Amino acid sequence: MKSSLIFREENSISFKNFQTEVRGLLDVKHLICDAVVHTNVEESNLQDIIRNLLFEFRDLKPKEFNDIARFEDELFTDKNEQRLRRVIQGYEKDNFHDVVPTWMTTFCSMDGLKHRHVGIAFLREPTNFGLCFEEVSVIVLVLSPKAEKQTKSAYETCRTFATILKDDKLRLDCSRMHDAVKIKEHFLEKAKTLCSEEYGLLLDELTDNQSKAKCIYFPGKGVIQDIRRRVGVYKSDFTDGYKDALSISKTISAAVFLLFTILPTSIAYGMLNDENTDGLINVQKVILGQWIGGLVFGLFGGQALLIITTTAPLSIYVSVIYQIANEKNYDFYTFYCYVGIYSQILLIGYAIFQVSDLISRAKRSTEETFALFISGALTFKAFRAIITTHVASYHECTQNVTSVINANSCDPSQSLLFILLVFGTLWLSLTFSSFRHSVYLTQTIRGLVSDYSLPIGVIIMAIIGNVMFYNVNKSTFPYYPNTTDIHWAQLDNFSGNSHLMAFLLSVPLSLLFLVDQVLVTKTIDNKQNNLKKGSSYHWDLIIVAVINILLSFIGLPWMHGALPSAFLHLKAMSDVEHRFHNGFVQETIVHVRETRLAVLISHLLMIPIYIWLVPYMSTYLPVSLFHGLFLFMAVSSLTGNEFFERLKLLITDQRSYPPTHYIRYLPQRVIHLFTTFEIMQLIVLYVFGFYPLPYLQMAFPVVIVLFIPIRHFLLPAVIHNSHLESIDQIH
Repeated sequence: MKSSLIFREENSISFKNFQTEVRGLLDVKHLICDAVVHTNVEESNLQDIIRNLLFEFRDLKPKEFNDIARFEDELFTDKNEQRLRRVIQGYEKDNFHDVVPTWMTTFCSMDGLKHRHVGIAFLREPTNFGLCFEEVSVIVLVLSPKAEKQTKSAYETCRTFATILKDDKLRLDCSRMHDAVKIKEHFLEKAKTLCSEEYGLLLDELTDNQSKAKCIYFPGKGVIQDIRRRVGVYKSDFTDGYKDALSISKTISAAVFLLFTILPTSIAYGMLNDENTDGLINVQKVILGQWIGGLVFGLFGGQALLIITTTAPLSIYVSVIYQIANEKNYDFYTFYCYVGIYSQILLIGYAIFQVSDLISRAKRSTEETFALFISGALTFKAFRAIITTHVASYHECTQNVTSVINANSCDPSQSLLFILLVFGTLWLSLTFSSFRHSVYLTQTIRGLVSDYSLPIGVIIMAIIGNVMFYNVNKSTFPYYPNTTDIHWAQLDNFSGNSHLMAFLLSVPLSLLFLVDQVLVTKTIDNKQNNLKKGSSYHWDLIIVAVINILLSFIGLPWMHGALPSAFLHLKAMSDVEHRFHNGFVQETIVHVRETRLAVLISHLLMIPIYIWLVPYMSTYLPVSLFHGLFLFMAVSSLTGNEFFERLKLLITDQRSYPPTHYIRYLPQRVIHLFTTFEIMQLIVLYVFGFYPLPYLQMAFPVVIVLFIPIRHFLLPAVIHNSHLESIDQIH
């Protein structure tokens, strides 16, 4: 075994500024047309990939490349170990990993060359070339004459192409192309975009306008800014959903995914409202309200990826309203209507006076604690249903069977089938969801199976439940074929005291709408998701208020932005990279199709389901399938939740900690102290969210609002601000 020393030197260099360095665009213009581009490269040996590029250079310029071995000696430190002498890569010091391991550029200067040469290889599959090169899918080779002037050196030219490759979307788009000409056009177009004076002026103007706008306040300013921001991209909200074959495929699969996500949620909350209101608000009403509200928000809402549904806290409020209506002898629908109208008028006021700006000051920890609460609530509902079914169908078997009635109530098969369908749906959906990263079948088929994982899992388990266990009793949701789903409220004959009671109930309800809507929007519209079209907090509040005023008049359940449906919608419309670093893999969102089409299609599909299929669903879709879906939604929504990752650190061997930025830069004591603070917040949310006192549960939104000043003013007394900014930034 031959051993030696190796010398390495690293330097941090800046990206090339295409606006101030004229050489950037000129390099791309002059070199990209004659560049050698290899697509769909199957080789997994770095030397073979570089050698194939050199061979093509030799075919084009045989005199300059008559000795390939000489170039290899200059490019590689050790050809047998595939170690390159010089590499330029992306560096992201604030993220999960330091070096971006998905692309690399290498270069050298050689005597005998007359001109510069560029070669680009797009690999068929991400390939591991060693430390810091674990997921390489693009390799750029730059060669130049040694006598070349400094501004045109191999190093400067390589820096030019590395600046272009930092664009995740460009790399992803080019890797899917098999036409070298189109790839070259893509590179040239990106270079023109980077050097465009209009691009630079636009950014400067936007920054200046935002700075000036912050100094001037008037009621409705936020709404006007939201409208201006969204009107300019409204057309693209539709066209982005069908601009290429992959976008069409993603839109269709996301629409089906949303249908199988939103519909079971609507049915579950319909069952809860049915129980709380003695059928006055039931499953049919929730489905009807869902497609009405979903279509209106899909057409006129600001954030195209947001999903609005009814939620558990709203169901609690409906229960309280029903109880008070019975106690005070009010007509339920009239009382419900006035509470809804007053709360939405307050919500419109919040939008006009930009109250959501206060909620938007919530840090990442508040958002992720709220998201983890929702995930835990879905899990709690599923396991409570399992226990309830077990008690109802299996527990009686432990008693002495003394009568025919007791014998009939002993049905352990029902409990066992319930468990099978719940966890079968969860397991199949998760398995098919991760099938994209499998080695089986083709990449296209794997992608389709992954995109349609949820409906595939539900359909398979529904067939198993109805065919293999046809003679086992299964719980289904109640269906009312003879009732009217739209009930217009009678607004006359409502006393002043009744109006006062309705208004008092509307105040905490309006806070619930405000807090949930803003936190869900912040979860979707953060910088890690790479959204490009901007936020719309204030305008969305007005649209939600208008929708709920309409729903209040016709006796349908209220709705607002909801997790995890909105987050799962974003994931369904995303292109992602899986980046490997120090033994850990992190999913990074590269590009999101910010389109309204998936939401509109999924809610349009609900119309025929509501009209014709609800009675059949009541017969053939057991409730256990819905609870399996809830578990899938709960597990899927944990992706990227740093609070959940820090919870796992409490039971993880310290040697196996992932190399996240806060673990590298913060003392372990501080990390665990902050996690303890988040756990306390989560416990408080569970107490107020699940304690069996409706009036206590009504304080839930107030508790979330109080988390904001606690985080800003009390926690810095315990943990230093610099540590807090590192672990809990606004994102």
